[in-house]
Amino acid sequence: MTASKNLTGSVCTRCGKPRVVVETYEEKVETSVVMYTITACSDSECQKKVDQVLKEEKRKRLVIKDEQEKRELLRKATFAARKNA
Repeated sequence: MTASKNLTGSVCTRCGKPRVVVETYEEKVETSVVMYTITACSDSECQKKVDQVLKEEKRKRLVIKDEQEKRELLRKATFAARKNA
């Protein structure tokens, strides 16, 4: 049995279909070379849904990070005001 060159051997966690390699690239990190492999579901409709979920999760994380930074600035300002009073 010969496997297709672009199949990864892994399956989509959403639909169970095989994942395919979209892109592979190397990056030098200090003294090591790290190889990255970007994969996607072989079902394009499923991948669109996965991409939408990931986009929403990223948006939520950015909102949370922004709120955290605002709270930290407020905390520091409050601490500085107390110290100067």
